[in-house]
Amino acid sequence: EQYGYKGEGLVVAVVDYGIDHTHKDMKLSDDAKVKEKWTQDKMNQKMADTDVNEIWYSDKVPTGYDWADNDTNVIPGLNGSPHGTHVAGTVGANGDEATGGVAGIAPGVQLLAEKVFSDMGGGAYEDDIIAGIEHAVTMGADVINMSLGVDAGYVSEEDDPTQKAIRVATERGTLVVVAAGNSAHSTKNNLFLDSASKPYAENPDIGTVGAPGVGPYALSVASYENTKLHLNTLADTDGFKLPFQDQTMFPAKYNFKLSRFLNPNQEYEMVYANEGRSKADFPANKTGYIAVIKLLNQYTSYSSIQFNAERYGAKAVIIIPADNMATDYPYLRLTENSIPTATTGKAPGQELLNKLKSGQTVKMKLDGETWIDNAKKDNMSSFSSYGSPSTLDFKPEISAPGGNIYSTVPGNDYEIMSGTSMAAPHVAGGSALLLQALYQKGLTHSEDTVLKAKLALMNTANVLMDPRTNGEVPYSPRLQGSGLMKIQNAINTPVIVTSRNTTLEQAGAVALNEIGQTTSFKLNVEAFDVPKGKNSSDDIEYNVYVDLLKDKTEMKEFDLDSDGQLDSKEYLTLTSERINGATVTVNDNVVTDKTGTLVKIKPGQTKMLTVNVTLPDSLKKNSFVEGFVRLVPVAKDQEKAVTLTVPYMGFYGKWDELQNI
Repeated sequence: EQYGYKGEGLVVAVVDYGIDHTHKDMKLSDDAKVKEKWTQDKMNQKMADTDVNEIWYSDKVPTGYDWADNDTNVIPGLNGSPHGTHVAGTVGANGDEATGGVAGIAPGVQLLAEKVFSDMGGGAYEDDIIAGIEHAVTMGADVINMSLGVDAGYVSEEDDPTQKAIRVATERGTLVVVAAGNSAHSTKNNLFLDSASKPYAENPDIGTVGAPGVGPYALSVASYENTKLHLNTLADTDGFKLPFQDQTMFPAKYNFKLSRFLNPNQEYEMVYANEGRSKADFPANKTGYIAVIKLLNQYTSYSSIQFNAERYGAKAVIIIPADNMATDYPYLRLTENSIPTATTGKAPGQELLNKLKSGQTVKMKLDGETWIDNAKKDNMSSFSSYGSPSTLDFKPEISAPGGNIYSTVPGNDYEIMSGTSMAAPHVAGGSALLLQALYQKGLTHSEDTVLKAKLALMNTANVLMDPRTNGEVPYSPRLQGSGLMKIQNAINTPVIVTSRNTTLEQAGAVALNEIGQTTSFKLNVEAFDVPKGKNSSDDIEYNVYVDLLKDKTEMKEFDLDSDGQLDSKEYLTLTSERINGATVTVNDNVVTDKTGTLVKIKPGQTKMLTVNVTLPDSLKKNSFVEGFVRLVPVAKDQEKAVTLTVPYMGFYGKWDELQNI
C-alpha cells in the first residue's frame, strides 16, 4: 500500500477446491476495475477462442472451470471444501477489515477459479490439475497458487507430469507458487512415546517436502506462525468476555460453528458440568443452556461429551483444555452428529469456572470477534515439511504466515485455517505485487521476469532465528528456505545475488549435494542499472557474513528393546547449531556469522563471491552442512539497499549410506 501496489491489472489463478465468487469480499474496487485485465467483453471474446465451456462470473473472479466435476459451477457444494475460498481470500479478497472483512495481500488482482477437487470428496487427479494450470496460462495468469500436493515428493517430470506443466507455465511467463506440505519430518507420529518423539541422528534424511513443489520451477513455501489469533466471543452483562474457537472441520450444512449456531440476540445460561462423563455432571430438568466442560486430561476423542450434554438438555458445549494440553483454543476430535462445541483458553476458562463455582448465575450472549496473541508466534509452524527431497535439491525455498490464518469461506463467512496451504497464497499475493512493480519498470510478462521475481523474493527474505536457541541460531534452511517473505524489500532491492553457473530457476539457493571436508561455491552479485532520471553511480557496500550450521543432537536413554536395560541413543533435536572449528572464507577473507568482509558494487556491475568452507576433523560424517550467506548493507547504504541472503545446503558424506528403514 505504501508504494501504491495492490495488484491491479494482474491475474492470480487458484488451483484448488473452487471459489465462492459471490462472497461479499470477492470484489474489485473502482480503481482496480479501471485497470482490470479482463472486462466482461474481453473475457467473452477470449472464451470464444477456447475449447472449454467457461462462463463469466464477476469482475473479481472473471472465469474458471470445475475440472473435477466437468461443469461451470466453481462454488463448493454442500459436501465441498472451503479451502479454495480461504486461499483465494488470502491472495486477493477486498473486504473491509474495519467491519470484520478480509483484505488479501493483493486486493486489486483478479482471480481465476481452477477447481480441481470434486464436491464428492477425494483427492485431485493429475489430469485435472494440469488442465487447471494450462487454462490459467491461457487466461493470462501472472501467478498460479497451488495449495496442494503429496508428501515426500520425487523430483521428476517423467513421474510427475504436473512438474512439467509448472515448467511450461513458467516458460510462458507465469510464476507458480506451491505449498511445501504439512508433514513436519518423516518420523513424526502420534504415539506419545518419548523414545519416538524425535528422529534418530543416524538417519538425518527426514525430509517430507511435497510434490509438485519440489520441481525446480515451482516456488515452494513453508509455514510460519501468524502473530495474532482471530476468535469469536461470548460476554455477560458485567463485561466478562470469553473468547472461543469455532470447530470448523465439518461442512457448512451441519451448522456446527457456535458463532453461527447461537442466536446473536439471546442470552444462554452457562452451566459447569465437570468432564461431562455422566448424568450426575449435568443439571436436572434444565434445557437450552451451554455446558461448560473442564478437561482433566487429553483424550483421543471428545464426542461422548457432546452426546451426554445433548442427552441432558444442553444447547451447546464449551470445552476448557486440560492443564497438560499444550495449546489453548485447540481443535478437538468431535462429531458433527451432535450439538455444536467450541473450545476456549485455560485462563479465560478458569475465570468463568470461578464465577460458576462461586454460585453465580452466568448468562452470556454472542459479542462479536476479538484478536489475541498467538501463543506460537515467532515460530516456524510445527507441521511445516522439512526438506530436502531425495535428490538433495534445495526445497522449500521461502516462508510465509500459514499458522492460524483468518480468511474467507463460502457463504459470506470466515474461518481460521492452518497449513502451508495458507502460507502459499501469501507468497502468491506478494508475487503479484512484485510483478506489478517489475512490469511498471518495463519488464514484460515472460519467463525471465518471473524467475527474477522468484530470485528477488528469496534474496530479500528475512532469515528466521529459532526462539529455542534464544534467537541466536537460525532455523535450518531445510525448514525455512531462504526465510520469511518481505515484499517491500523484494520490490526495492537494487541488487540480486545468484548461485553462479546455476540455471535461473534454482539460482536463489546453493544445492551442494554431497560434499567433502572442503567445499567451495561461487555467487554472482549483480547491481541493476540506475533508472533513467536518477543520477547515482555511487558504490553500494555490503558486509558479507556466513552462517555455518549443522543439526544439533542429544543423547538419551530408553529401554528400546524391552530387555529391562537402558539403551543410549542419539537423537536430532530438530534445532540447528553452529559448527565450531570450521574455517569459512569469502574471496579469501575469513568470515563468520559476526565478522564479515566488505564488497563494493556500482550500478550495472556484476561481482563474484567465492565461498570456501573447511570443516573440522571432529565433524561427524553423513550429516547436513548448511547455512546462509548474508549481504548486509553498511550504515550509509541502508536507505537504498536491503539485506540479501542466499541459503546453501550440502550433505557431508555419502547420501546413499543412510539406512532406508
